[in-house]
Amino acid sequence: MVKKNLETLFNPKSIAVVGATERKLKWGSIVISNILYGGYKGTVYPVSSTSESVYGLKAYKSLKDIPGRVDVVFIATPAITVLNILHECVDKEIHNVVVISSGFSEVGDDGVRLEKEVTDFAMMHSINLVGPNTMGLSNVKISLFATGGHPRPKFGGISIIAQSGNVGNQIMLWAELEGFGISKFVGSGNEAVLRVEDYLEYLNCDDDTSVILIYLEGVDDGRKFLDIAKTR
Repeated sequence: MVKKNLETLFNPKSIAVVGATERKLKWGSIVISNILYGGYKGTVYPVSSTSESVYGLKAYKSLKDIPGRVDVVFIATPAITVLNILHECVDKEIHNVVVISSGFSEVGDDGVRLEKEVTDFAMMHSINLVGPNTMGLSNVKISLFATGGHPRPKFGGISIIAQSGNVGNQIMLWAELEGFGISKFVGSGNEAVLRVEDYLEYLNCDDDTSVILIYLEGVDDGRKFLDIAKTR
């Protein structure tokens, strides 16, 4: 088993959102507005091919135009564009990517082919890729709510891994309404690269996590999952 370092993924000091927009109901709007209005204190770079600014922040035409270091990239553009954006990530030495975009293996043969290309490229270049087709992730301790949902529970010791973004969002909402404290959340999406076992392995060693809640629909490597689960 190769342990993946997900520390920067969950604790970024800088974030870029590719496909950022102020157009309501667009994923690029929902994700960046949740990051900004959730209270995240790190640097946020909107990337937009059409806008000069997004929610008061200077927008950049591409990742290569961003002057500073980027720890995590969120992609909210059509599936067909994702591979090219990953090429830009490699050029800029970015190793953490969250693909919000849908249109991959969940839609049929063409999507399966696209997802394999993205997976092969990400693994070749050691990119920690969340998704695709993911709800996103949160780290409540640093006020990072980078998801397609709006719950903002208080900080606590429960971390959530959800193979369904909608179910995960409902759990987060329930925690907020009932006053349960949450540490981290991730929607694993299609699990093209990072799988539930990888998140479990990371959270097993996370000092801010005392309880791990998993919404699980299936695992590809049951032995690895059980071996990691037993180490807690």
